Amino acid sequence: MIIFCSEPFARHKVDSSYEMEANAAKAAGCPIELMDYESLVSHGNPLLKPTAKPSQALYRGWMLHAEEYRQLYSQCASHGIRLINSPEQYVHCHHLPSSYSIIADNTAKTVWFELSAHDLDSQIENALQVFGSKPVIIKDYVKSEKHYWNEACFIPDASKTEHARRVIDRFLELRGESLAGGLVFREFLDLDPIGPHPQSGMPQFVEFRLFFLDLKLVTCTPYWDEQISTIAPPLHEFEELAKHIQSRFFTMDIARLETGRWVVIELGDGQVAGLPAQLEPSTFYARIKALNPESSN
Repeated sequence: MIIFCSEPFARHKVDSSYEMEANAAKAAGCPIELMDYESLVSHGNPLLKPTAKPSQALYRGWMLHAEEYRQLYSQCASHGIRLINSPEQYVHCHHLPSSYSIIADNTAKTVWFELSAHDLDSQIENALQVFGSKPVIIKDYVKSEKHYWNEACFIPDASKTEHARRVIDRFLELRGESLAGGLVFREFLDLDPIGPHPQSGMPQFVEFRLFFLDLKLVTCTPYWDEQISTIAPPLHEFEELAKHIQSRFFTMDIARLETGRWVVIELGDGQVAGLPAQLEPSTFYARIKALNPESSN
């Protein structure tokens, strides 16, 4: 079973943003159910229908904070539905600090802290000092503001604290109440560029999104719409790494350095990760069905 969000104010229709996915899931033989995202976020109740028999489900919908996912998981359980990832498994991939120790040797140097208003200045200063004069990017436990690249994401020199603080303050302003967990500082690596994003102008790099289900690779797709796939990533290396991830369904974004080496950018929970534009939903759900026959129940 695949659970999609319903259209706001039309609970019996799939959210238009997920309509193509829902059609592909049904065509692949996966039954679908709907949940009310607004009701979940506002009242802790996704307004699910009880099932005739216990079922396993994947959620495919909008990103949820950890507590919202816990509420969804609990509500699903009370309706005879077992979501594929537990709340702990969701956080393991959704929050970068939770899985960093597993990917540390394959990703950028990273430090983080939970926000504390009374000593924020010293927390920021200590975090920046770790990187000396290297460039860094700023994000929270889940998201960056990468489409505001120079304004609220990229810090060219961590030692220039005045400029760094302007970027951080703008990031905090843009994230507002959506900020998840705390602040994360990551060394900016020399990735293999493919050109600027056509709308925001942020730099794009040779990057792929990998979906994994029960330790098996589901799909490997170029991350960016404009990316022409002429370079194949070393999938075996990342399939081995995936065996250590504490989740049944997750994504692993990987990128190529200018040196030719490949690194992990980040992990994500597979239920709230977007499908790259170059990945056909029909291909994705056919693979899900083949690797997990329970999805047809």
